This record gives sequence, C-alpha cells and structure tokens, in this order.
Amino acid sequence: MERDYLSMEFNYIANPYMIPLPTYSRTSIHIEVPPGVTMVPERSFEDYEQLKTIIFPNTLKHIGNYAFKGCHRLQFVYLPEGLLTIGFGCFSECTNLLMIQIPHSVYRIEQEAFNRCKRLTSILHQATFYNYQNKCFFQCKKLKHITIPKKMDLISDSAFCGCTSLLELDFPNNIIKISDNSFKECSSLKKITFVKTCTNEYSNIPKLGRNAFFGCHSLVDIDLSSYRVHTLKESCFSNCVNLETVLLSKKTKKIMDYSFSGCSSLKFIGNGFSEPHRKWFKFGVDLKHIEGFSHSVFDNCTSLKSVIVREHQTIQTGAFNTCNLKRISLPFRLHLTTGPNGEKLCDFFYTDNVEELEIRSHLRNVTYSIVYMVMYKIIQRNPHLLEKKCMNYKFYPIEVAIGRLGVNCSGEDKPDELTITNVLYFYLRNAPWMIKNLKCFQNNNV
Repeated sequence: MERDYLSMEFNYIANPYMIPLPTYSRTSIHIEVPPGVTMVPERSFEDYEQLKTIIFPNTLKHIGNYAFKGCHRLQFVYLPEGLLTIGFGCFSECTNLLMIQIPHSVYRIEQEAFNRCKRLTSILHQATFYNYQNKCFFQCKKLKHITIPKKMDLISDSAFCGCTSLLELDFPNNIIKISDNSFKECSSLKKITFVKTCTNEYSNIPKLGRNAFFGCHSLVDIDLSSYRVHTLKESCFSNCVNLETVLLSKKTKKIMDYSFSGCSSLKFIGNGFSEPHRKWFKFGVDLKHIEGFSHSVFDNCTSLKSVIVREHQTIQTGAFNTCNLKRISLPFRLHLTTGPNGEKLCDFFYTDNVEELEIRSHLRNVTYSIVYMVMYKIIQRNPHLLEKKCMNYKFYPIEVAIGRLGVNCSGEDKPDELTITNVLYFYLRNAPWMIKNLKCFQNNNV
C-alpha cells in the first residue's frame, strides 16, 4: 500500500503540468492556494506569524516538512480530500490552531506533525493510515477528543505525551503496539477501552511501553482482561494516583520494574476475564499467571492490603516497598532471588501492619530456606505474629522454624550456622512461653 502511494508521489512531482506554489508575503493573513498545486514544499510558510487561515485546492497531495511550523496565529486549516501525506513537524508550534480535520485519503502523518499545538481541541478524521508517529500530538494540552482510526496498529513514542485534557481513549482491534511514553502525563484521561480481542487470535499487544500511561492521574479502572498483553514495561502505569482496580489477561506474564509504583489508591489487581467487581478478589494482589514481582513494581501502593504469592514466582527487592499489607500468603516454595553480590535476598515485605501470615503447606514441605527466611523477616517486623498460627495445619511460626531447621538439606537451601543461631535466638527471646508446648517436639519431627 505504501509503495503505491510513493509511486503516486513521484508521478505528481514529475508531472510537467504541475503548478508550483506561488510566493506569498510573510505578512499575509488569509491565503487561498490556487487549483493545480499538488505540493506545499518544506518550510514554505514557516514562521508566517500573521497567517490566520489557509485554503488548499482539491489537487493538493503533499504538505512538506515544517511547512507551517511556528504560524502562531493560524486557527483554521482546510485539508482537502486527496491529500496523502502531512510532513515532519508540519504544523508544529501552531499555538492557536483550534481544530484539524484529516481527510480519508491521508495515509501518513509524520513525526511531530502537530507538536505543541497548545489550543488544538479535537481531531476529526476517517483516515486509513496505520500509525501515529513519534510526538505527533506531543503536548497538545487542550486536546480532549481523538478518534483512533480502525486500521491503526501502532502508536509511536510520546505520540500523545502531555495531552493533559484528553478524556477518553477507544483502541481499535488492530492495535499491536503502544510505545514508550505514548500517553504519559495525560492527567485528565478517565477511561481506556480496548476492543475485546479474545476471539481474534491475531490481534494482540505484545507490550505496553515504558511510561505508556505514567501520571494518568484520573484513571480509576483498567480492564485488559480480554487483551493479550504479554508485558507491561517499566513504569507503565506508574504514578496513576487514583487507579483502584486493574484486570489483566491470563496472557500477561511480565510486569516490569515500577509498573504500578506510586499508585497510592490501588486496591485490587488480578488476572481473569471477569468484570472489575471488587468482590471477585480474595486478595488485593492475585496474579497467578505472571512470572514474578519485579523491582519496586508496587512501591508506595499504600492502599494494597493483601497479596498471594505462587510457587513459580520470584520476588525482587522493593516489590512491595511501603505497601501497608495486612495479609500475606506464601507458598512452601519460592524461587531464589540473589543480590548483586550473590547473597540471598529474602526481606521483601517492608510493613509492620501484617495481621495474618500464612504458608500454604504442611510443616514437612517447608524445605526451602528462602521461604523460611521470608517468614522470619516478616515476623521480625511484626512480632505479634508469633502468637498466631500460620499454616494450613495450624503450626505456630516457631514450630515452622524448628521444623525447618531439622530438615536435612545441602547446598544453597541450607542456612548457615549464624543464621540458625540468630533465628532461634529471636524466636526464643520473643516467645519463650511456647517452647514447652511445641507440636514438633511432641511429634518427634526434629
């Protein structure tokens, strides 16, 4: 398709009957381009600061790079049907441009085409082009409404970054990529709608880019449950301070560093194909299909109250930093996480508000020191948990610790002697009254 258009462009340029664009005074206020003109060369009207309106003929096919850059008084532009391309930075910094109507014939809008058009309020088009290029509508601060073409498959880097008045987005079925910073700091954005693609195996978004929706302060609910996003990249929804509920597809496997950091209102995030009703969640964080919890992924999500971790999942440092977790559910096995110096990392839950700690296992199955140490680190911050049973089989934490230390193991799963001494000292110092009643001694488990 694009190759055909390029050959058409060559034919228009080579046409001996093509009428060149006349030369206009830099003080012109109103311009009507005569019929027969097919191209506005690059920088033709750059910095024409008195220009308010311009009318193009139906013969126009191409508008060159920076053709109207810096026309600060330009308010209305009629783009005729038959126009094919809008050049790089074409209307950039036209700070009084109010509305633009893009005809059906346009197949390409280049980078920064409407960059910093600060008064642009709406974009109307039925165009058939396939992507918004980098910074296409960057910092169009008054832009409220945009209809994304049905054939659109790509939104490039920073395409709508800083569009602080944008209210709603309806993504069509063909979207396969939302790039870095695409909608960063669209602070008025309240609703994101994705066409349900679970019936279309060829339609998916492999990744949501870095900072794609960073700082979208007005988002409350996000439903990606039917959209096949494999990866949320770094800081994808970071600092969405009013975001409360997130539903992800079962196809979502990776949520990368800082993806939801600073989402201080976030209460529920899970996988599934349900509607985002809060009663659906048993835990505030229930992501059974993801591979793990990346570095600082939920940093400062102060409204999260509970999390369930699965056997196949890893936890990176700071994943739940400053979360006010009250309930933590751990499997009997966790994947080992190591620090930069190769040391075991097991202090993942930086909260002193835990009211309920559970390990989904029988005492005999707690054979991995990482789980045993994670539990110990949680109880160090929440010593009152020593008096609460924490396993399916009603064992107290001290029983789990002593039962664990009695297991024969080798290699990286075996705690060193100093660790054993410190853990036992902590438990004996804080719960000496429990020693005589330990089930693990009574049952000869150690």
